[in-house]
Amino acid sequence: MLEIDETYLRILLCRPLLPFCWPSAPHIPKSMLAVLTLHKPPKLSLPSELSSMLMKFTRTLFTFTLVQSMQAAALATAILLALVWVLQSLRFLDFLVNKGLGLGVFLHLTGLLIPRLLVVIIPIAVLAG
Repeated sequence: MLEIDETYLRILLCRPLLPFCWPSAPHIPKSMLAVLTLHKPPKLSLPSELSSMLMKFTRTLFTFTLVQSMQAAALATAILLALVWVLQSLRFLDFLVNKGLGLGVFLHLTGLLIPRLLVVIIPIAVLAG
């Protein structure tokens, strides 16, 4: 069985955090610390076709995620807008019944509510969607 020196194991575990762990790990010899901090792992370069495939996959994943999020937000906006619009338009139903206004005037007056309602509904729908 291969025995691993305890100092070597501590150095391996501490390698990513060398600038931060030196004060808390004085058991690492300074000569070994100097070698470890000077050593930089080689940079790996991807072949151009693999890199382009990775970029295309990333772009596709981003597009898919964006489309799915926008669809959910649009659906939540439509549902909340319809619900709040119906509740707010009940106030104008009195004009329709008691004053004898036409359906076109009723729809026009309640349609003017939509921009104000969207200001409140869109942030809620984006968070909900």
